[in-house]
Amino acid sequence: MLTNYHTHHHFCRHAIGNVEDYVKKAIAEKYDIIGISDHAPLPEYYNDRMTLDELPIYLEEIETCKQKYRDKIVIKAGLEIEYFSTCFSYYQSLNQRLDYLILAIHDFIYKNKRYCSYEINNDEILEGYFETLFSGIKSHFFSFAAHPDIFAFSYNFNDKARYYTEKLAQICLEEDFILEFNANGYRRGKSVICGEYRYPYPLMEFWDIIKKHNVKVMVNSDCHQPKLLNDQYEQYANEVARKMGLNIVKVL
Repeated sequence: MLTNYHTHHHFCRHAIGNVEDYVKKAIAEKYDIIGISDHAPLPEYYNDRMTLDELPIYLEEIETCKQKYRDKIVIKAGLEIEYFSTCFSYYQSLNQRLDYLILAIHDFIYKNKRYCSYEINNDEILEGYFETLFSGIKSHFFSFAAHPDIFAFSYNFNDKARYYTEKLAQICLEEDFILEFNANGYRRGKSVICGEYRYPYPLMEFWDIIKKHNVKVMVNSDCHQPKLLNDQYEQYANEVARKMGLNIVKVL
């Protein structure tokens, strides 16, 4: 079964292609399910992505494709969005209009300061990242967490990271929550990170712990142009996840 719930298109300002472009490519690649999940509007925190005025257009494009291609593929309407405590009513309203929301901690507020998850450089900020992730999971607004090991973009796996990953696994089991094994980390390629030559993510030490606890895992492309659906990196991510013996789920 071939599915993907993590795709981005032109409204996010750093991707190309529209909803129908992705649907046509997914049909050509013989996907069973394609989820459209651009970055959600969050004007309080971001001014470089989809706007609130564009959201109805985005949803209309998805609905049009659902009807047009209903005999060829299942299409799901989603958005990828950060977790901020000021946005609860917004999450509720989005869930009434969508099939799913993806939890993605690209930025977070910790001790009244905003941090970027790509730039975590000490244990205290790492704690803020994970505590935000835990709160997002427990909120029950989200179907899965995108690239939960994104902290590895600038951080090595130390005892503190191991402690929080163990805690994350326990919370996922308690909440029956899914973590995403993200292929886009492989697309980014290897580089020297904190003295190690490796991919920014997926981080194998992290996923070894997730495997040990048999947490549900979904492999997604996180592609930013239609031609990348089912590309070598998405295929490689699926292969790695299978060989690791992760508890893979295909359908939300």
